[in-house]
Amino acid sequence: MPMKSLIAIGAGLTSALLFSVITTGHPLAMLAVPFSMLPLFMVGLSSGTLTTIISVVLATALVGAIWGFIGALAYCAAEAVPAVVISRQITQYAKNTKNLFSRSAGNLIGYITTYGALLLIIIFIASSGFEGGFVGIVERQLNLALEPVIANNIESTKSINEFASQVARLAPGTMTAWWLAITLISLGIAGALLKRFGYSDLSNLRLAYAQNPSWLIFGLIGSLIVGLVSDGITSIIAWNLFQVLMVPFIFVGLMVLHLLCRGWGPGPVFIGVFYLIMFIRGWPMFLLAILGFIEQWVKLRNRIGAATST
Repeated sequence: MPMKSLIAIGAGLTSALLFSVITTGHPLAMLAVPFSMLPLFMVGLSSGTLTTIISVVLATALVGAIWGFIGALAYCAAEAVPAVVISRQITQYAKNTKNLFSRSAGNLIGYITTYGALLLIIIFIASSGFEGGFVGIVERQLNLALEPVIANNIESTKSINEFASQVARLAPGTMTAWWLAITLISLGIAGALLKRFGYSDLSNLRLAYAQNPSWLIFGLIGSLIVGLVSDGITSIIAWNLFQVLMVPFIFVGLMVLHLLCRGWGPGPVFIGVFYLIMFIRGWPMFLLAILGFIEQWVKLRNRIGAATST
């Protein structure tokens, strides 16, 4: 059997098992699931589209055998389709190495973000037949999970219901934004690993030098305005889209932060502390988004040597 086929089979099996490990119910399973797309990107960046298709077909079949049809459908939407599309796009970029700079990387981020936004809209449409839509589903699940805390206390019941309602309103966007962030991070890790192993032609995407497409700027501003001036389901959809469209700017902001700290002695410690605060408190993400938004015009990375960064 050709080596590429063996690699494709191994990547597909690894991706499917990482994606399905959540069925074990183990608390650490959530740490493994985000890496389920990494093997697919490794194959896509190193071997091309056909090998990626072999991987995702095998992985989808295995997930279906473990999870059933719904699991296979979720894997196909969240992992398989993006991996194949990104692999194909990267292969096209690689035909002309002059294109492997900020514009190509920015376009790639734009495609992934567009797909994420479409997934979000599909979630709202597909769940519209349920009471309260997807928001209602999440709210009921939260109330059910928090029910033991209520202990027949009317005030507690009211507070928990309000909390569940607030969380549920933004849950679709939060889930999609998290998926988008993991996808971009996995793509960056795959590119860095492959470059280390000598696959520079296909993996030199220069994500650290990416510039977000202009439509993302207008989309982010538009969703913010609609969220502020509207109400009801229109406002909910706008705020959820705002979360998704903010991720590319957070990503660019992170790249700027890493480049600013490069070569600075305490830089790694500062970045580590920043990440810790960001995951615990959340608000530093807005600072990164603002930094990434401003970077579209300031071009700070050009001044600090981003052209030589990977």
